[in-house]
Amino acid sequence: MKRIIAILMAVIVSIGFTSCGKNKGDMGGSEPDKQNIILELITQADVPELDDTEWLFYGGFAGGVELSADKVAAVLAEKCGNYKIIFKKDGTAVMSEGEKNTSGTWSKKSETQTEITFPDESLSYKCYFTGESKVMIASDESGMNAYYFTRQ
Repeated sequence: MKRIIAILMAVIVSIGFTSCGKNKGDMGGSEPDKQNIILELITQADVPELDDTEWLFYGGFAGGVELSADKVAAVLAEKCGNYKIIFKKDGTAVMSEGEKNTSGTWSKKSETQTEITFPDESLSYKCYFTGESKVMIASDESGMNAYYFTRQ
């Protein structure tokens, strides 16, 4: 049942993303703040209790283009079916991709946003929650890459 809810949330978010222009030419003006677009497309939930939780990848956008089901399956196959973010109680985080684990840190930035940083990979994600805090959307600085994770 949780998986069905997560998939439905991904579809709802996907519909919203595909209805927006993907570049400044589509909107007839300057390129919008992509982070604001993400926030406009979702109903934000408060940051849930993250201590010692695991969040599994199940889709998203790369380069402003939604990942197809085949691409999601290919990403997971490449990572041996293991692509998740683990939040530790001490403020550390682990991005687990296949057999590779990357260490980082996380902190709550507001009632609705958490930030995760993986310095060794030069990655930083702003994380927003929706669907009664059961879906996490991790967006990079560009706003063109946003990945969906669901709580395990």
